[in-house]
This record gives sequence, structure tokens and C-alpha cells, in this order.
Amino acid sequence: MSYRVFVLAPLTVAIAIAFCAFSQQRLDAEAENFEQEEMLYLPNKMLLKHFTAGLNGVLADILWIQTVAYVVDEFFNPENRFTWLNHMCNMTTDLDPYFEGVYVSGGMFMAATRADDSAVQFFKKGMHKIPNSWTIPLELVKVHVLNRRLRPESPELVKHYLRMAADRSENPERFLYWIDSLGTKKDMK
Repeated sequence: MSYRVFVLAPLTVAIAIAFCAFSQQRLDAEAENFEQEEMLYLPNKMLLKHFTAGLNGVLADILWIQTVAYVVDEFFNPENRFTWLNHMCNMTTDLDPYFEGVYVSGGMFMAATRADDSAVQFFKKGMHKIPNSWTIPLELVKVHVLNRRLRPESPELVKHYLRMAADRSENPERFLYWIDSLGTKKDMK
């Protein structure tokens, strides 16, 4: 083996590795920008139903899958801002207003990120669209018990939403028992 091959081969490998590392850094930086700009391509709410060609449910499913992936990405992002969560959940339910899982899980995601006002509004939207659901009022109970327990109106709201869940449930006893056990405001602290 000649001296040139012996010296040039490791040098070529080192340059290739450095080039790959530099390229990977550039691609990672571009991927961050792309993820932020990706949400700009969500369609306008006013035009959304006109461009779906009657496939609102299918598009809602696809958007919901993207929403769950977005939540996972933001959860592992050190900044975890969840900037687009409310918008994505509302767009999904605008496409399919009877998609109960989105109301339950999307509102839960919002409440978990401490966007309580958005979560409460989203759950109320779901109760309006799906009036027979007992799970949506139950999620509102969770928001008031876990996140808003120190607010003075929370105990009464908890009882109110538990009554709604009991009225809509096939098994109302468990909710009625919970209401009976909430005798005083101290029970929520």
C-alpha cells in the first residue's frame, strides 16, 4: 500500500464525517423551522368545509392524528409551548363536530398544559354538540377538581357537572354517590 493511500484514506473519512455532522446540524435547524411553519398550512376555518369535498370525517381523523403527534412533540420539546393545540382541536371538531374523543382528549391535553380557560370552553363546545355525552361533563369535573380547586365557585360547578354526568350516564349511582360525598368546600382541598 502506498503512502498516499495510507494518509488520504483516513483524511477522506474524517472530512466525510465532519461534512455529515455539519449537514445534520443544518437539517436539524431546518426541521425546527419547518415544524413551526407547518401549522401555517392549516386551512382557513371559513373555507375548510368547502375544500374537503364531503370528506370532513376523514380529514378530521387525519388532523386529530397530527394533533396527537403535535402534543407528543411539544411534550418532549424543552420549551413545550403548545401554541397550536387549541387551534388544532377546534379545527378537528369544526370538521367533525360529533368526534367525542377529540373533545375528551383534546380538552384533557389543554387542561394538562394549564390552559384551563381554553379547556373549559372546549368542553362546553363538546357538551353543546354532543348533549348525551356523560364523559365530557366528567372531564369538566376533573378540571375543576385538579386545576381550579381553590376557586370559590368550583365546588358548586363540580356538583353541577356531576349531576349532568349522572343524568346522561347508564350508571348514575357512582356520580350521585360522589355528589353526596362532596358535602362541604373542604372536600375539594
